[in-house]
Amino acid sequence: MDIAIHCRAGIGRKGITASCLLIKDNMSSQEAIDMVSATRGIPIPDTQEQYDFICDYEHGVII
Repeated sequence: MDIAIHCRAGIGRKGITASCLLIKDNMSSQEAIDMVSATRGIPIPDTQEQYDFICDYEHGVII
């Protein structure tokens, strides 16, 4: 399935959304972050809070 995700800079919200979709598809948070960063060509997430959100999502803290 192809999915297009867009936000203003394509780093924060897009990176979180893409990472969480990959986690939902059974990828670890670090694998998801690495894949999105490599695909985007810049490191994501943009802030520690965004990183924490992605990790919390993986561990079921955020549904």
